[in-house]
Amino acid sequence: MQITMLQGKIHRATVTQAELDYVGSITVDEDLLDAAGIKEYQLVQIVDVNNGNRFETYTIAGERGSGVMCLNGAAARCVSVHDKIILMAYAQMTPEEAKENKPNVVFVDDENKNQSCYKLRKTRSFIRHGEVRIKMLKGKTVVLGVTGSIAAYKIASLASMLVKQHCDVHVIMTKNATNFINPIAFETLTNNKCLVDTFDRNFQFHVAHVSLAQKADVMMIAPASANIIAKLAHGIADDMLSTTALACSAKKIISPAMNVHMFENPIVQDNLNILKKYDMEVVEPAVGYLACGDTGAGKMPEPEVLFEYILREIACEKDLKGKKIW
Repeated sequence: MQITMLQGKIHRATVTQAELDYVGSITVDEDLLDAAGIKEYQLVQIVDVNNGNRFETYTIAGERGSGVMCLNGAAARCVSVHDKIILMAYAQMTPEEAKENKPNVVFVDDENKNQSCYKLRKTRSFIRHGEVRIKMLKGKTVVLGVTGSIAAYKIASLASMLVKQHCDVHVIMTKNATNFINPIAFETLTNNKCLVDTFDRNFQFHVAHVSLAQKADVMMIAPASANIIAKLAHGIADDMLSTTALACSAKKIISPAMNVHMFENPIVQDNLNILKKYDMEVVEPAVGYLACGDTGAGKMPEPEVLFEYILREIACEKDLKGKKIW
């Protein structure tokens, strides 16, 4: 008996080109193919995170180091340039081989540069697709900021995922967020007090926003409203969440969630660019039907996607960062 198992994956790559008048395939930077263990001309499945399309094609090796991720032929109609896609290759295995299978999972940045290949060999024994056994998350402190959005309820799932990986999870909510989900839900899941009020006299730390900011290994604000994005961009600290974010020196990941017209407003886009300038990572929202009835960009990605952003940031020490290799 043969079982179809995941062999390799390139996660959340950015589409650089979509060429309709070309023989069907996907052209991929050969360095990324090698890192994922995917062969040229191998059958692959593509998932577009922005529009939800799933389709199959085969790979063509592109220029090494170019970051090229080009959909060709009919497949070009399934994506748009700048969409985020997940590329997956599978292999046939016996049940015995499947037990030992450890897929190569490659994380890339916005320019399709490999962010984790050099770590995969070190962490592959901990990464099993579908299980996400990342022992390096044990003892890490994650601060989750939740603002007023219908997507706030999804963060309960994210908090649960992190706790299951033995993270110390702390949740800070804006007052508007409490209209969508009760703080008790997060306290039950994390076994930590959910903070809303900057001057909560019952909190165990003397200066709550400073103590949490110092403990954090990563801070994620999701869903991030236009309001909190504007506050972060301009250094406004007038509640527990914005105050903690301003005091936090750890990596901050921002996941916008709002109406498509708000998201596309030049003011919001300028504020997001300011956040990027200050080395905050902005998660591109998904495209689809929104709670307000409009269709377009503005949906918060699923908790599994947000989890992988956190995973990429804190699962491994970046001991090659800043090093020069000749």
